[in-house]
Parts: sequence; C-alpha cells; structure tokens
Amino acid sequence: MGVDKADVVFGGRTMLQRSIDTLSRAGCSPVLVLHRRPEDLDSVGVAIRRDLGGGEGPLDGLVSALAIAETPVVVTLPVDLPLIGGDDVRRLIGELERILQRGMDLDAVALADDSDSRQHLAAAWRRDRCLEALRRSFDDGERSVHRAISGFAMAWIRVPASRLLNVNTPDDLASGGEPTTSL
Repeated sequence: MGVDKADVVFGGRTMLQRSIDTLSRAGCSPVLVLHRRPEDLDSVGVAIRRDLGGGEGPLDGLVSALAIAETPVVVTLPVDLPLIGGDDVRRLIGELERILQRGMDLDAVALADDSDSRQHLAAAWRRDRCLEALRRSFDDGERSVHRAISGFAMAWIRVPASRLLNVNTPDDLASGGEPTTSL
C-alpha cells in the first residue's frame, strides 16, 4: 500500500476508524487497537497498545489481542476489511455463543464468502481455548495465521463477497468505490 492501512481513507473515514466504529456499534466493549507502532497513530478514542511480539504480523496481533483481553470471547477485525459491518460482527458473536450453549467443541467463528474465501482474522475467538496454542505456535517461529489455526475447530459464517473487500493495494482501494454497506 505504501502507507499504513490504518490511515487510509475509505468512504470519508480512515479504515482504522471504520473498524473501531464497527466494533463499537456491534456492542464490543472494550475496543482496543493493536499496532506495531502505536505512537504513529492519532488518538482514536480507544486504547492503543503495541503488539506484544513487536509487530511481527497478523499472528502477533492475534496472540496480543487474546493475551491482553479480559473477556472470554475476543473479536478481531483487521482494518483492511472496511465493508464488514456491525451486523456481521454481531453474527460472529451470536453464532459462537449459540454453539457454546449447545455444548459443541469450537474454538472460533469467522467470516467467509460464498466461494469459500475465508477471512480468518474477521472472527470471534474463545480466549480460553485459543491463546496458549497460538502463543506456542508464535513462540516456535510460526507467523502464518492460517497454519497456526490449522487444527482449530472453526465455524464459518457466509457473507457476500463484496463485504470481504480486502484493501491491500491502491487498486483494491479504487475497486472498492464508495461503500454501500452500513455499519
């Protein structure tokens, strides 16, 4: 992208602010931002913390979120998925809670589209089941979220592919146009 994606403006707001607003509207509390260089971010109205591993990628962020959180369910939402809405986040949490109430053995619920393109980090995680396994993977040198969760029991909630627009390049940003999904 050439710049920190958190600062990229999409639909009139930075992608970081969009993510914070989405989580807040979904009822997530507290909302916490993890970043490799928190001092580079402007104040966004929520706590900003440094990734515990120093910013070694998405798995570092996931391990950090689970380690810092004090809630049994932790929702993660990458800033580069600006069209995921509060309803999507509420569905993640609701599905995880429903499955757990049924006594099913599950680690996390994440979003996927109809063609099975999966967004492993747009997810609700069981902190008690995931933290230590992910920390061990990270400490053993793993940096791929996909490989680190390969043995996890996961459920997937389907959403339209358009909501999983992943903004990694200026072309992705241009192809997204003005968002039509409400938060």
